[in-house]
Amino acid sequence: MKANNRFFIFIFTIFFCSCGSIHIFSKKEEIEAGTPKHVIIHDNDEIPEKAEFAILDKKEIEQIFLLLDSAIVNHNSESEKYWRIDLSQYKFQLVPFYNDEKEKVIWVNGICIQDLFDYGEEEKSWRETVLIVNDGGKCHFNIYVNLKRSKAFDLVINGEA
Repeated sequence: MKANNRFFIFIFTIFFCSCGSIHIFSKKEEIEAGTPKHVIIHDNDEIPEKAEFAILDKKEIEQIFLLLDSAIVNHNSESEKYWRIDLSQYKFQLVPFYNDEKEKVIWVNGICIQDLFDYGEEEKSWRETVLIVNDGGKCHFNIYVNLKRSKAFDLVINGEA
């Protein structure tokens, strides 16, 4: 009988503990919930003045990266070797908002992983604040993605000093 009681207590404990893990994310927790390769940041400076922030679901994030990949493949096919981008070497800040037509648009900021370490950026800092870098070459780029139109546009790769 003692074994059955222990089993019951074990199952009850697991059930009780798992129920307490459901909660609504705060803005800070939303940022922390991003994967190691991307984070969603709501930042007023990177969207049009009157735009509203948007929320992204997992499917939309997948769509963003499919469109980003396609845009970079196209860019790389038209660029000199030096300016080609290897997306596996970047971390991404996603700033989602609604444009004037109420379409979900995401400003994607790509940052070289190596650059974060070279300039002493803490791992956590890129997850909390949009990093704006002057120059930096292909280690820093940004692009817009319109989910309704399934289109990536306005790719900007930083220049070099």
